[in-house]
Amino acid sequence: MTNRVELSISDRFAFADGHAFGAVGAYERLVGRARFAVDPAAPPQRGITDLDKAPLDADGLVHFAADFSILQPADPSRGNRRIFFDYGNRGNKRMLQFFNDAPASNDPRTSAHAGNGFLMRHGYTVVWLAWQGDLLPGNGRMLLDLPVARERSGPITGPVRAEYIANRPGVTTFPLSGHASTRSHPSVSLNPREASLTRRRYPYDERISVPPENWCFARVEGGTGLDNQGAEQALVPSDTHIHIPGGFEPGWIYELVYTGRDPLVLGLGHATVRDFISFLRYSTEDAVGLGTIEKAYAWGRSQTGRCLRDFVYRGFNADAAGRKVFDGILPHVAGAGRMWLNHRFANAVVSGGQQYEDHFNVADSFPFSYAETTDHLTGRTDAILKRPKTDPLVVHTQTSTEYWQRRSALVHTDTRGNDLPQPPTVRIYFWASSQHFADPNPPPLERGIRQNFLNTVATSMLFRRMIDAMDRWATDGISPPDSRIPRRADGTLVTFEEWRRQFPAIPGVATPHGLHRAGAGGG
Repeated sequence: MTNRVELSISDRFAFADGHAFGAVGAYERLVGRARFAVDPAAPPQRGITDLDKAPLDADGLVHFAADFSILQPADPSRGNRRIFFDYGNRGNKRMLQFFNDAPASNDPRTSAHAGNGFLMRHGYTVVWLAWQGDLLPGNGRMLLDLPVARERSGPITGPVRAEYIANRPGVTTFPLSGHASTRSHPSVSLNPREASLTRRRYPYDERISVPPENWCFARVEGGTGLDNQGAEQALVPSDTHIHIPGGFEPGWIYELVYTGRDPLVLGLGHATVRDFISFLRYSTEDAVGLGTIEKAYAWGRSQTGRCLRDFVYRGFNADAAGRKVFDGILPHVAGAGRMWLNHRFANAVVSGGQQYEDHFNVADSFPFSYAETTDHLTGRTDAILKRPKTDPLVVHTQTSTEYWQRRSALVHTDTRGNDLPQPPTVRIYFWASSQHFADPNPPPLERGIRQNFLNTVATSMLFRRMIDAMDRWATDGISPPDSRIPRRADGTLVTFEEWRRQFPAIPGVATPHGLHRAGAGGG
């Protein structure tokens, strides 16, 4: 049975006040909802966790729906017939900010939101689609409505683990998810004795139990009036919040393990992107007036760079008819991670397993590289790229941060740290000295909590160079420059001990005293 996609457009208007972007002319923006239906038993959906436990319609299909937004040439014949898909980071639109030097906005409308107009002048159709199903409304985030998985006998329950770190005194309440933007898995019981709350100063410290009488499943609710003791407040029992009356001590890692219920089928996020882009590329319906689409590319940074790598690894770059979805992908600052999306009780917002916070989030799991290699710890052999007919071209970019914090070397080494040749369809570029988040419109120099000034080097011109190179590669077969990465063979990729011996002794300058230790599932 063919997967179904139906689009409804709620708003269509001239972008940037009708400004003409060179020979391409004016752009328009579309806003709407995409509705999907898939057969849970069909091969294209194989491997999506709990899809077999989602509600079915009379035809045996599972339904879900996503926000979408498109910026396209008002006259499609003047565009370049290419989709450029922005894997929105945590529901936020990012592409115009990083490619066009535009201010960040989830509702781009004006000439200011076009920035320097780069993507428009080149004729790209910029596409956004919600892919993350556990986000809550707010701040203009794009939302994906997913089914809740259930057993025939009732709700699905199971263990859920979450961490909380207060960044200031006086924080007494967190959503169970740890993030105000993110749906929490409701607790089956409001009795704290049926859960476990511990705290520790550093990830590998011994866990110290927080007595159940010192915390509760509840939230604080404020009123508009005053009583004779000050502002009104109420403590309300809640199956989606944790509360410590005395407050979370700043900087400590609090870990809650409880029994949750009602997991979403989050793995459908991959199918959402696959079916939407396939529909725009191959459907004869042309429901939004894009005209002919010849190529499609995707870009993601950090969280969504990991998502792109996982999307390809799990085979979603082949649509339900076996056609290629994206001709090329550009994951940025993803490190060696993939998106840990497709499992029960997942939380797609949590960070990628940092040295301190969310350290045990399984963001980095084998395989790490696009090339085939064997994990020396398990003996398992695998690769991210393993479907030659539908694998995309890859331009993977990363900064110094990912080598220190996100195990980036594993993208181009084996698990013992030896150089690993990449497929000819892959390029990896190290943007030395740039930041994980390099604001295209950098603020004034400042130290903040750091010893040294934050490096405000801009990188948007590198993003523009990457998409230009990708398009020439996919269209005309003109290969980009060879990968530029640290390598063991030439002594530019070294062990930490070698680095410490080589680093000059600079008075008053602190240097790292160890590598980022891998958490569970890391390498």
